[in-house]
Amino acid sequence: MLDQLHAYPVQHQTLSAILVSALVLVVAYFLALPREHAPPILIDVPLVDISQVKKGQVELGGLQDALAINCEKYRGQLWQLKTRHGTIVVLPERFISELCYLPEEFVSLEAKNTDRFFTQYTRLTPTSIGHDPAHLLHCVKHDLTRNIGSLMKEISEETEYAFNNSLGECDECRIRKTRDRFRSLTNIATTTPDWREIALGNVLTRAVALVSGRVFAGPELNRNPDYLQSIIDFTFVAFKAIEAISRYPAWLRPLAQYWVEEVRGIKRSLDQMEKILASIVPERLRLIAEGKAPSNLTTWHINSVPAEKKNDLTVHAHTQLVVSTAAIHNTTMLTTHIIFDLLARPEYLGPIRDEITEVLSHENESYLTKSSMPKLRKLDSFMKEAQRIHPLGLLTFERKVMQDITLHDGTVLPKGCYFAVPAYFMAMDPERWGNPGEFDGNRFLKLRGDNSVGGKYTFIETGIGQHDLIAFGHGPHACPGRFFLNNEIKVILSYLLLNYEMKLLDGEGRPANLVSADGIGPAYSKKILIRRRKYTA
Repeated sequence: MLDQLHAYPVQHQTLSAILVSALVLVVAYFLALPREHAPPILIDVPLVDISQVKKGQVELGGLQDALAINCEKYRGQLWQLKTRHGTIVVLPERFISELCYLPEEFVSLEAKNTDRFFTQYTRLTPTSIGHDPAHLLHCVKHDLTRNIGSLMKEISEETEYAFNNSLGECDECRIRKTRDRFRSLTNIATTTPDWREIALGNVLTRAVALVSGRVFAGPELNRNPDYLQSIIDFTFVAFKAIEAISRYPAWLRPLAQYWVEEVRGIKRSLDQMEKILASIVPERLRLIAEGKAPSNLTTWHINSVPAEKKNDLTVHAHTQLVVSTAAIHNTTMLTTHIIFDLLARPEYLGPIRDEITEVLSHENESYLTKSSMPKLRKLDSFMKEAQRIHPLGLLTFERKVMQDITLHDGTVLPKGCYFAVPAYFMAMDPERWGNPGEFDGNRFLKLRGDNSVGGKYTFIETGIGQHDLIAFGHGPHACPGRFFLNNEIKVILSYLLLNYEMKLLDGEGRPANLVSADGIGPAYSKKILIRRRKYTA
């Protein structure tokens, strides 16, 4: 009994020491956790605060209204916008030229994306898995763009498959087995029964996933249901994860990632893609060694990465998911906007359809080729006007300042601050456009004149002149995938317009946009009416 009494203080001291040590470790852990990055505030520069929104809520209309009001109020000046994601220096376009050529060591898109999209949890950038983004950038900017011409047949074939699969095979597609595909398109009638309702966004999402997957992964993989589901799921869950993880303070996010369902879904998509590629990558390496590898992004990426990464399934799986997300998200949103605008203004349908038919009639191939793209001038103009009215990003040219920068007027952008250019205001500025609120599908056609088939005022062109748009950014870091996006959208729209009739639901106008803290999105779930055009020849 006496021995037990003597042992009690020793045991008590030991337990206390363990508890104190555990407490010290817990405190040390939380002290080591990241804190919310607070970008520096510029002194004597106007500050507009729209951050008073509860965590997890979308700033519906807040950013759009703030840009419209304050870009006019502070025209030609810098001003600061405080959102719930941090403070951004809003720059007038006169500063773009001196900033767009600065290297990543000075102004970084990658660093801005890492902070804004919480990429250590959402995995939306190559650096989030420790991979150099230069390899993927090279694949898109050089390999993909250079090979677009040779990929047009595959893009056309996959577009046909995608819509036949989701909407039913068109009459002309059945007849094409014995006839040249587009030689008698003028004989398509304009009446046929059985209109049906479809959720346009859903149909386009799957079609774009199939077409993009054909280019990114090849025909042996892109129709694989697991592959298709994986890239579609990742596209939607990644953007939901941004919102979900942002609800937690920075110090809690390293723990929250393990119970936030959207973040867990990202890991499931990545694991699934690794399993899918487990047999593809070794086979592709063999074909590369034999000089027989197909020309698609899987091959290009394996060729671009260093030797120690060529067998890394995580790197290749992540690349498929990230590049597919960019393609599916941007292409689907833009195409949905364009179709909604076409159906709201049916007077454009006939002339654009006739133009497509005319261009195809002069092609040596039975599909739209790369050389066809600049000739679709009416379609191109309509697409660019839709992009002007409904910019996917209200802000563009977004960067994080990595070193203090002195602008030409003496303004210092301090290290750690973020800046952006107001794409929305530039697209809707009455001093630039005269009638910015009016949709004119021929606006850019008229600006280009009668003879121009490329270059200035085309859909893919960027610039900072009076009638230019910077939806794709500007300079050497402008969106590298815009050339592929341009061709993909035009092939999809051409196929739909030539083979189907579409209209809005009876009595309804163009579906209202969904305005978020980041941009203007279409109403994906809204339905339209569609039916096959009857082939009568």
